[in-house]
Order: sequence, then C-alpha cells, then structure tokens
Amino acid sequence: MKSIENATGILMKKNEPVLSFCISGGFYEEFEIINRSLLPIDFEINDNDKDAFRIFLRDRVVPATRIHINSDVKKIGMMYYDPDALFHFTHGRSVEDDYWVKFNSDENLLTYEKLTQRLDAVGK
Repeated sequence: MKSIENATGILMKKNEPVLSFCISGGFYEEFEIINRSLLPIDFEINDNDKDAFRIFLRDRVVPATRIHINSDVKKIGMMYYDPDALFHFTHGRSVEDDYWVKFNSDENLLTYEKLTQRLDAVGK
C-alpha cells in the first residue's frame, strides 16, 4: 500500500490529541507525541515511533483493490482513485478503532462525532 506523501495535523483518539505531525513529500518535518498513553498498539511493537506512525497511516489508506472502490470514489466526487485525497476525505478514520486525523486546515469545530456522522451519511 502507498504511504501518505503530504499531511499536517493531529492524530486524535476520539476527541483527545495523541500526536502532531507534518509530512511533506513523504518526509517528516514535524513529529511530536502529545499523549503516549493513547498511542495505537502499533507503537508497542515498533521501536521507532516515526516508523510505527508511517505504518499506521499507510494501513488507513483504502486500498485500490477494494471491491467497488471506483464507484465509491465517484460517490464522494473524485474522478479516480487517489490515495492521498481519499485519506484526506476520510481523515484516516477506520471502522475498526477510534483514531482519526484532524488536519490543520480543518475547522476547529470538527469532532469525532461530526466526522463519523459525515462518513456514515456518505456510506448510505
């Protein structure tokens, strides 16, 4: 799966900040853990926090091989599968846990609940 090339924001667990980051051109320009106790399990099995986070983010990108991916991306207004754009649209939200990315460009009022509602509405 493809890694995230460009993103700046805060990894959240529900509405609690976990770490802040800035990735530009695939390289970290900023990386700071805010609350180590809320880190995903991936961090416990990897000695390097940045590598663990890179893997964590990569696994949150919807794969191009997912069934119906072409119709799904069209449903949200994308012309074709673009992993970075799809990651930004979903905020890296997965149905398997409560983590998501609050991008620096997001409005301050975006919450876990509002994001979940918005993504649920698209899925219907």
